[in-house]
Amino acid sequence: MPSLERELANALPKSLHTLLGSLKDVLVFKNGELLGKHPETSGLTITVDSDVTLDDKALINNFDKTNTFTEENLKGAQTLRIHVAKGVKIKDPLHLFFSQNRASTLDRLTVILEEGAELSLFEYLENTTPSAVNYLSNTRVKKGANLTYTAVANNHADSATGITRNAWVDGLADATYTLAEFGDGKTAHDTTLELKAPGARGTVSIVALTNNKQEVVVKTLIDHQARNTEGHINHLGVASDESFLIFEGTGKIGKGFKGSIARQNNNGLLMSPNARLDANPFLLIDEFDVEASHGAAIGQIDEDQLYYLMSRGLTRKSAEELIIHGFLAPFQKALDDETLNEHLRTLLEKKTQR
Repeated sequence: MPSLERELANALPKSLHTLLGSLKDVLVFKNGELLGKHPETSGLTITVDSDVTLDDKALINNFDKTNTFTEENLKGAQTLRIHVAKGVKIKDPLHLFFSQNRASTLDRLTVILEEGAELSLFEYLENTTPSAVNYLSNTRVKKGANLTYTAVANNHADSATGITRNAWVDGLADATYTLAEFGDGKTAHDTTLELKAPGARGTVSIVALTNNKQEVVVKTLIDHQARNTEGHINHLGVASDESFLIFEGTGKIGKGFKGSIARQNNNGLLMSPNARLDANPFLLIDEFDVEASHGAAIGQIDEDQLYYLMSRGLTRKSAEELIIHGFLAPFQKALDDETLNEHLRTLLEKKTQR
């Protein structure tokens, strides 16, 4: 095994070693230290520091009071910074693994895309020991830039986790977030996109799976702060055993921001009579000339679908797993890598065992 791959493998649990051999441009951020070889791409800069004042001024002004997790994080976390220069389009996805093995962990990511830049980012948050995890991600997507942000969280059952992601999206820019909560511990998962100028677009799609007596609260806000902006929120959830999953989505359009579009969908499956899945969609609209809608569909697996699959020779367990896989397929489509998708299938099967 090459020395670089060995270094990364020593920093990650064995369950992730297969990914190291299949993914390009892999970096591991562990205990404040960045491991791995930076992609040698002109216009891409990756650094680590502890000075919060070096953050983009707009991000600090907007997000330093988002919630108590953010305030605590800004007091002491090391910051991994990614900067993409004006007009630079990064061809290959960048894969970041945040690995925690301390009793208390603060990690922070800042991403700045200058005008017309493009970046595809894959992020994996994991810890294999009980801990308190506080993770903060701030991004600035400047005029005409395009950010594709895909993330998986897989935390220990005895962990308490706060995950906060914020994005400032300028005019004609696009930020697409596809996020998966596959961990086993209690989790507060907050995502905020602010659409700051005409033509800004933002999409947040989140899939969450809960089991045992786990509690997960997912909150998503897309705040339209200019005319002709477009935002989409998609929540998908599966709750098993005695777990409790909450989706709270808010589309907000301020007065005068005509021509804006806010859409929201919430879909959930209950795998046990003792599980609970709440969907709370909100629209805060202060303008008439806009398009806004929300919907929620929460229920158990369709017995007719089960009967059809079982009549074709599948066991009930296999039929349920097949239906769940289909339900979560939109997230898997966001990953253009078979090894990653196979890893997610393994996580999904673990979370939905009955």
